[in-house]
Amino acid sequence: LKAKHKHDAGNQSNVHRAILYKGPTQPNGKVLISTAAANWADGAAPLTDPRGHSFAGSLTGVVANDQDIKFLAYNNVPPAVPNVQTKSNSKGVIIVSTAVGANEGRWIVHTVPGFPAAKTGYNWPAAENAKGHLLICMTIAETQINAIEFYKKVILKKLKKTIKVWSRRDNELKGDCRVVERNIRLIKSPAQIGDHATNIEADESNWIVSEPGNIFCFMDKPYAKSQATEPAMAVCIDQNAIFARFNAIAAQVENCPQ
Repeated sequence: LKAKHKHDAGNQSNVHRAILYKGPTQPNGKVLISTAAANWADGAAPLTDPRGHSFAGSLTGVVANDQDIKFLAYNNVPPAVPNVQTKSNSKGVIIVSTAVGANEGRWIVHTVPGFPAAKTGYNWPAAENAKGHLLICMTIAETQINAIEFYKKVILKKLKKTIKVWSRRDNELKGDCRVVERNIRLIKSPAQIGDHATNIEADESNWIVSEPGNIFCFMDKPYAKSQATEPAMAVCIDQNAIFARFNAIAAQVENCPQ
């Protein structure tokens, strides 16, 4: 699947993005809005609060009844469904308005297991408070919702650039600097989301930035050998300000393997 959500000068209003990055043990997290992404802002309320945090409004029609909202929620660890057998790691919600004259769709991709539960009220899983999580909401016209694509075999080839990777890792797959300007560099842990700390042991998110910019990609699979044969998804955003915030987190990378 492939998603290209370009933010270009001639079409600034089509795609709006909100990114919430919660460091381990941080209740509110840090927020970026695509129209004001110069710096990370503090989250407005704890993610456990259904009334005030940055994504509460977007999920209203999912967690409560709304006759003008249709949605498709997917999660490899779905709420209240035990023992699901899948190699997928995808989590998200596609939301569309069926109101007369509406042409609005929202797509939220995230890293939170068991969330959100449909039509049962907002309920952030308490077990996830200690972990780091990433949530991305893209608001686009329904007519622009199309198919979505995947570290080395897909992303590296598509971007044709060096990538810097933030991810949990196995002990087998290392960085790769054998091809000039097509390196895979592993970001050092711990790191900083603004003034919030994060580390790969407790952070559930997987993402990359390109070098040179301006690409940021959210990945739903960790950087591990197993991902080569398992289903995976990536959402890539080409926007200067969003790239700059994540590239700052990626300022320190591990040395190339010898």
